[in-house]
Amino acid sequence: MDELRQAASAYYNNGSPEIQQLAWSFFQAMDTNCDSQVDWNEFSAFLYQSGNQWISPSFFNDLDRNHDGELDFMEVLTFYDIIKTRSFWCSVCGICLTGLYFTCVECFDNVNSNT
Repeated sequence: MDELRQAASAYYNNGSPEIQQLAWSFFQAMDTNCDSQVDWNEFSAFLYQSGNQWISPSFFNDLDRNHDGELDFMEVLTFYDIIKTRSFWCSVCGICLTGLYFTCVECFDNVNSNT
């Protein structure tokens, strides 16, 4: 997840003002009580309202780098970058990916050992 955080931060910091505003608007849409933090209830409600049924507390916890039970802007930015730039799931076995890869290590190793 740290690689994803670094990538999200780099994209945001080097993005156009329009891209930065889109990311900020995304955060504000999740932060329904306007306390500059997104808790589990806000996160899951946002995903559910967006039509996502895969809501997972463990994924929320992975995003929450300081483990305070809430997501700050940079933690939500990581999520925003994930959904805008990559797949959540291993293209072979379907598990949730938390790195910069498109398959999990196990599937990658298995595909390479079978060739």
